[in-house]
Amino acid sequence: MMPGQVAPSSAMLVVALREVAGLLQQLGNAPPPVQDAVSEPLVTLLTHPSHSVRVNASLALRCFCYSTPLRLPRTILGVTNMLQRDLASILSLAAPSDINLRALGHAYGLAALVSIVKERPPYVSYDIPAKVLDMATQLLKRAGDHN
Repeated sequence: MMPGQVAPSSAMLVVALREVAGLLQQLGNAPPPVQDAVSEPLVTLLTHPSHSVRVNASLALRCFCYSTPLRLPRTILGVTNMLQRDLASILSLAAPSDINLRALGHAYGLAALVSIVKERPPYVSYDIPAKVLDMATQLLKRAGDHN
């Protein structure tokens, strides 16, 4: 944001994200400069305070990686690493107050990305979904240890 600009409302972001998702579905693969311009803001919007923005950012990210499958492994790894950092800092007393929403947004994004793997298997090596499954298994085990 530029100084003096007002942040867009959640409703405006949802409309914009739905339009981006629709354009990505219709147009397909984009040139690399457009890919660079689209991918980072979508990942950043996964941590937005609004639930509807996080869900629609996940959808748009899914559409982006479906249409540009070469970005899928890198994006999955990036979102996985962000989620692991969020989960590690949840246990810390110095964690930011919005850490649970950030972790939830990253989990939404990761779920949306993992859902593409079965449709785009040549683009993702076996070890990436295995890493996600291992993280899910560890989370379930930790959840079982706490009452």
